[in-house]
Amino acid sequence: EPPPAALKRIEVCALSGQALSRWCPHAKSGWIIPGVSPIRACTLHRPIKINPANGLRQCPEDQGQAETRVAEFWDSDELDAFRRAGVRRDMPPAFEKACAQTAAGDAATQPPRIVSPQAGLSYPVRAGQAGSIEFSAVSSAGGSRLFWFVDDQFVGEGATVLWPARPGRFQVAVVDEQGRAADVELTAVSAK
Repeated sequence: EPPPAALKRIEVCALSGQALSRWCPHAKSGWIIPGVSPIRACTLHRPIKINPANGLRQCPEDQGQAETRVAEFWDSDELDAFRRAGVRRDMPPAFEKACAQTAAGDAATQPPRIVSPQAGLSYPVRAGQAGSIEFSAVSSAGGSRLFWFVDDQFVGEGATVLWPARPGRFQVAVVDEQGRAADVELTAVSAK
């Protein structure tokens, strides 16, 4: 049967499902509703420079001999899901040295993204009962250690930590091992 007139066929990345970028190695067809479907180019596949002598990643400003390869940049939550399912994903190699400048679009340079707590929500805390609020974050390209702070006080390490809840307004921050950070205001209210 012919598709409804409101649909349009486009080429998408076979892994991310996003609109095909020039770096995607495999494509498949998909349907969108023009003007309605959220469409953005695939950011999973990105070019990187590799030193052929040691296989390590070179900085964007390096002028030496390099090979351009395409790497997959999965977020930490996606990598965790693959690991639990027994599916192996290759990570981009480590940088050969600290870089003086960073490529703005490089996932390895992006700060962590706080998933919980969410801005604008009030979290209930029952008086006299032990309770906790889950803090969770996603780091781009997998591998960073995450450190959590509430009002500049260290409260734990990991992609997810449980914070002993109490009523009030708090500034929650997550910092990765490279010093990249994200923060959100948490409002915890007394519940009856």
